[in-house]
Amino acid sequence: MFELADGRIAVIGTAAGQEILAQLPADASIGPDEVLVVMDRRILLDAKPDIALLA
Repeated sequence: MFELADGRIAVIGTAAGQEILAQLPADASIGPDEVLVVMDRRILLDAKPDIALLA
């Protein structure tokens, strides 16, 4: 996970397949210019201390 110069967050992961889309809540949607990315839980846990600094 990286914060870009313009404030957006970039996430490195793998592109999710249709099987992952089926696991999302019914009200979740992905826009035509968006992709669903899956990342290992470890990555988010490792980034947690830095995310708290953003609050």
